[in-house]
Amino acid sequence: RHALPPSLRSAAGPFMNRLRNPWPGSAVAIGCVLLGVALRLAWWKEAQAEAFFYAHVQDAAAYHEFAQRVLAGELPFSEPFSLPPLYGLLLGAVYATLGVDPGSVYALQIGLSAVTIGLAVHVGRRLYGTVGAVSGGLVTAVNPASMVYDVRLVGVSVAAMLVMTAAAMAHRAWARGRGRDWAGTGLALGLASMVQGHLLVASVPLMMTAFWRGRLRCLAPLLLG
Repeated sequence: RHALPPSLRSAAGPFMNRLRNPWPGSAVAIGCVLLGVALRLAWWKEAQAEAFFYAHVQDAAAYHEFAQRVLAGELPFSEPFSLPPLYGLLLGAVYATLGVDPGSVYALQIGLSAVTIGLAVHVGRRLYGTVGAVSGGLVTAVNPASMVYDVRLVGVSVAAMLVMTAAAMAHRAWARGRGRDWAGTGLALGLASMVQGHLLVASVPLMMTAFWRGRLRCLAPLLLG
């Protein structure tokens, strides 16, 4: 039945496992993250010659104004929001820490995208093995829309990182059924919705999933989170 005697099969086991899985999880994650960061840094350097790098328009201008008001010590909560507020608050905190320099904000957003790519590799591996890890990491790393928005004063980078965090925690919550994992999932998705309001739509299938997994035992922590 076996071509090799038991002693040789035992010795060759680790080598054969490596052949079946030639790309360890850490190698896939590091490779995808480095690729994504390199592409975004190249675009960041190229975009410095463009007018939009410093001249903010539309949503970017609104967030810039919001952040400057926060920097001046004003919390603009007395009037209706035209945009979700969390990104503007985070932008104000960055301005207070690093100065009113969009280049620093863009660099931080590239760092967030690196986290997002790593999470995509993690979720892909959990769901579909090595193929899922490579596919998820590469798709996230070379996504042109993500690269463009990393060099804009908009909340796409923050929202994407929070959504992937919610996805990773939702998978863990489904696998383990623990209330704290469902609460963390709800918290991550709630924060993402405060950056991009349309993401709140994802709460509906997520609540259905939690109820299916464990009825109120899972749904209640999700809603509380």
